[in-house]
Amino acid sequence: MKQLSIIILSFLITTSLLFAQEQVVPNAKAQPREKYALTWDAYGEKISTEKSKPLADILKQNQPYDTNDVLLEGTIAEVCENKGCWMVLENEKTTVRVEFKNYGFFVPWDAQGKKVKVQGQLKEKKVSASTAKHMAGEMKNSPIKKEEIKKENIVTVFVANGVEIEKGGTISEEQQAIIDGKKKKEGHDEEHGDDHDH
Repeated sequence: MKQLSIIILSFLITTSLLFAQEQVVPNAKAQPREKYALTWDAYGEKISTEKSKPLADILKQNQPYDTNDVLLEGTIAEVCENKGCWMVLENEKTTVRVEFKNYGFFVPWDAQGKKVKVQGQLKEKKVSASTAKHMAGEMKNSPIKKEEIKKENIVTVFVANGVEIEKGGTISEEQQAIIDGKKKKEGHDEEHGDDHDH
């Protein structure tokens, strides 16, 4: 009888260990995917490019820039305070103004300082003197002062078709009202038509 009790006890301990292992392994595999979905918010098209490139390397390419989509990762240094229709991405101490393809989507005002992934193309475009001044005036750290702009300029921008922001959140009611044209934000002029890629 004593021997039988020992065998039963051994069986129960072994079974418990097996169940513990079966419970831990699936959870360990599922957690990263669930965690990613909860912490990153998407805007625009779904990002399909897998490998990111350093911004400095892309800027060194000979013009015209590659027409294939590239993926950049970095931190949002600045966000448009009017509609959220552009932002400045910082990647390894290099910055670029990011605009959104066809003026098709916007990012939350409070996204500044958050990690970001952008998919799209680096482009050069010719803009009028008034538009160049407008772009320089709305950026806090513009590479050129608007007072110094006297004629049309060639500007380099990253036109994104898809954006993912870590804990990006949603557009506020006030920001959405400005996007919809129901409200104007004090201190901001109307957007210039050639500021954005169409």
